[in-house]
Amino acid sequence: MKKLKSLVFLMLFTFLMSSLFICSASEEHNIDWESLSQRTQISVEELKKSYEMMDYESFISSVEGIENTLNNTLYFNSEKNVEIIPYQMTQYNWERVCNNSIVGSIWITKDFSSIGIDHGHAAIVSRYLNSGDSRIIYTTEHLGKKSGETYSKEYNNSVYDHWRKRNSIRVYEVKGSSSSTSPDKDKMFQAGKYARENLLNRTYVTLASKLSTSVNCATLVYKAYRSQGIYLENPMSGTVIPKDIVNDSDVILKIGFDWPGGSHTW
Repeated sequence: MKKLKSLVFLMLFTFLMSSLFICSASEEHNIDWESLSQRTQISVEELKKSYEMMDYESFISSVEGIENTLNNTLYFNSEKNVEIIPYQMTQYNWERVCNNSIVGSIWITKDFSSIGIDHGHAAIVSRYLNSGDSRIIYTTEHLGKKSGETYSKEYNNSVYDHWRKRNSIRVYEVKGSSSSTSPDKDKMFQAGKYARENLLNRTYVTLASKLSTSVNCATLVYKAYRSQGIYLENPMSGTVIPKDIVNDSDVILKIGFDWPGGSHTW
């Protein structure tokens, strides 16, 4: 009986110490949550949720990535006088986007906004249907809480037209290895298939950890390709944002519109 009581006490003590560590970790690093929320445009609740999913260094790197993206995008908008309000691209350009996409293609836009700030958006093509001279594209993605969507879904882009309403869009293909110069269409197909079969109905966290079951738009794409041994990421960050995928040397630009700069330029 004494041994049992000692074991119960030890388990209780360990649990309390673990809880105390989690609660006090942010105090140890003196995190000003309100200031961080203002700088990243992410709620304090979301920030704290992300903080609990990763170590301090990964969390700070993730936050810095968000801040840099916002700063660069705001600068881009002020220089080019780009309006936040999206417009609908021409039918010709939209068909070029669709007809240059295959299963596993990654769609990225620079102008996907919430609360007036363009932070970008990413999706993976999970299947397509040929219809005459056109191609109907299905993308697997999470549109985030601001869209009113709770879970990640697969969208028929001939019906749901938010991608067609972007100022900027790029279609990327993915290499099978860093030494390759051409896309690995087999791994691309498997990544798109994995997204459709395994990454639907995932909840959204703005700075979703690479290791959690929750996703943001870019970690969903990351997890699809991670299933094929391809890591589209900033290795120093605990999360993934669209800019990380653009910057990764394993992606190849297939086609793009209204996005100046090189293929790896955000």
